[in-house]
Parts: sequence; C-alpha cells; structure tokens
Amino acid sequence: MRKSVRFLAFFCAFTLLFSSFLMPRASESDAKFASYVNMGQNAVNNSFAIPNLFRQDGVYSNQQRFPLVVRNGVEYVPLSMFILYSYVEVNYSKTTDNFFLVNNRNNHYISFNVAEEVASTYDGDLLKIPVEIFNKTRYIPARTVALVLGFSCETYDDPEKGVYAFRISDGKSKYTLSQLVTPFIEENASLIKPPSPPEPPVKQEDPLEDIASRRVAICYSNIAYGDMNTVVRVLDGYGIKASFSLTKEDILHRGDLVRRLYVSGHSLLVTAPADGTTPRECAESFVMGLEEANDALFKRMKRKTRMCTLPFGMAKETAENKEFLSVVENAGYVILKPNVETGDGPAFAGGAYSVSAKVKNKIVDGFEKDEKATVTAHVWCSDKTQYYTADVANLVVKYKQHKFCAMNEAMLIGS
Repeated sequence: MRKSVRFLAFFCAFTLLFSSFLMPRASESDAKFASYVNMGQNAVNNSFAIPNLFRQDGVYSNQQRFPLVVRNGVEYVPLSMFILYSYVEVNYSKTTDNFFLVNNRNNHYISFNVAEEVASTYDGDLLKIPVEIFNKTRYIPARTVALVLGFSCETYDDPEKGVYAFRISDGKSKYTLSQLVTPFIEENASLIKPPSPPEPPVKQEDPLEDIASRRVAICYSNIAYGDMNTVVRVLDGYGIKASFSLTKEDILHRGDLVRRLYVSGHSLLVTAPADGTTPRECAESFVMGLEEANDALFKRMKRKTRMCTLPFGMAKETAENKEFLSVVENAGYVILKPNVETGDGPAFAGGAYSVSAKVKNKIVDGFEKDEKATVTAHVWCSDKTQYYTADVANLVVKYKQHKFCAMNEAMLIGS
C-alpha cells in the first residue's frame, strides 16, 4: 500500500501503551453511566468485578488500565484492542501524531490524521474520526475502526442492573456477549441494586435532546453490490430496520439474500427500468418491470408488494409528470418519494459523509423542533454505504426518542 511508506513501524507500541499503571477517570464517559456499577468511578471502586470490555471470548486483558469509554454515545477503545490480534499492525509517523492500522489478512487499513480528525481507508474514503486521549493513551472509535478492518462489535446494556459492556471480535467467537457478562453479574449480585438516595437528574445540556422523535427510514437499492454482507452486518450491528428495493434480477440471482433481509424484519420494495420517449411509455415500461419483479418475488417468497422506487437517474420532469404517476398508481403501486435528497446513486462520486450529513441535517433541522416526523431516504449500495449508514446510526442511537424503521404502505402514502 503506497500510503504505508509515509509511516515508520514503531517496535515498542505495547511498551508505550502499558508503561505505567493508570487509574481511569470517572468523568470520561457520558453522564448516563454515572449510576452503572461497572462504568467510570463505580468500576474502579468495585475493582472491575463486572468487566465492561471484552475481546473474543474473554475479558480484555488490560481493561483495568484502559477500560471502555463511551463519549457522546460512541464507544472508544484503546489501540491495543486491535493490536493484540497478531495480524493487525500499527505504524506511527516519525514527525507527527498520525498513525496507521492494517489488517494483514484482508489488507484493509485505516490511516489517521490526528490533528485534522480525519481518517482515510483502504477503499479510498475519507471519514471524520476523532482520536481521543483517555487514561493517558490513545482511544479510537471502536465501531468505525472495526467496520473498516473487518471486525465485529457487540453491546450489552442493562440500565436496570446498571451494567454496560462492549466486545470486539473477529466474528468467530463461541459465546455471545450476554453469555460472557452474565456469570460476572451473578457472582457480584450484591452490586446490582438501585442507588440510595436516588441520584439527582442530570441537567440536559444537549439541545438535540429536546427534539421531537424522528423515525428514520432508509431504502437501499443495488443489492447486487459485491460486499452486501458488510452492509447487512452494519445494519445488524446497530439494530437497524430498513427497506430494500429489488429488481427482477436481484430477486432471481440473490434469492438467499432477499429471504435473509425479509426474515430479519426489513421491508421489500420493487423497482425496474422506465424506458420510453413519453411519460406514458415510461410508465407502462416501468409497470411491466414492476410486475415482472413481483412475479419473481412471489416465486421466491410467496408474496408481492405494492411499494416501489423510481429508477435512479430518472428525469425530474418524468418522475413528477401527472400522466406518468397516474399510470403507475392506477396499476396499484405506491411510489416512495423520499424527503431527503442525498445525491447518492450509481454515478455518485462524492464522499460517504456528504450522504450521511444530509440525512442527519434532516433529522436535526428538517422539521419544527416539537414536530414528530419521519425522515426517508433512498440510497445506492456501494463501498461508501457502510460508512454513511454507521454515521447516521451513531446519531440516531444516541437519542432515545429516535429510531430506525422499515417502510410500509402507510408511510409511503403519507409522504
């Protein structure tokens, strides 16, 4: 990799990371964890009896020195969580704080420009990623780095018990995170009790906390994309329910994936080309293609759908033409008309964050502050999709009033 020549292998990375015993600071995680028995100062006071950081099927070996930190809803972990994999290397710049992580098994890498809070990846994307200093060592956003390098993340969060845990694995672990945490909880049942007296409520300082609830509904097209497993893994990792628009070819050639998406709770739409020289010809061609896609869907899944998406790149004057819309609607179809223009599509050449920024702006500023609303977007699966999906998810999961949802006919009619 050409970028690697700018970096010097730093043979004593572990020596620097573990050179002294460091007491974690309780104030580094979000305020919601003040009452959790295994986070912040409570974890220190309880000698980390219930671990908060796991790697593979065990407790992270240095979690007492470098425990999990959750800042603004983002899980941060020390570099060694990744470096401890024998096939993951870290290289440092000779002249700056910049560094470079590479997974030698798949040649996936991520290069950090620390001062600019920007990272570049093996597939040519630029990500906005801060590198934090916690407990006097470097911490990195776990989910994003894991996604780039090809690792899996898992979260355990039980507010009633006051237990939070996070795990990074290579996807081949024998146990779930819940199975790993439960024995520690049972052994330390005396720690699991409500605080007395009750903690005073934390003052809300984040203006986004007061925004009314948002339903975020994203529809993905182009499941023929070669790395759909990564896209689906991101959705699963964040617990996202979404929608997928399918062509006849998608259904016939990727039937197993279509079934997996449907069983996982995602909703299915259909789409097709719209060829012709007039709006009516385009509409009739489009409807014929939708019928063919639905026939294929029925053969595979024994079901059909009335929901559809227009083909990417359709001229606006055709998409909004009354005759075109009348032909499609009279055939019984309901068209998705997203309220976010992401600019995404087969010819999109921009960065991943330009897509997620538009969705996030709609969530935050697209409606009146006290107005409950639904945010809808139609995107094209590519090597950027995993990144902008994760970026939007980090905002949505941070605020409990927001949620992802799969599309349905009522949503499309209401839009």
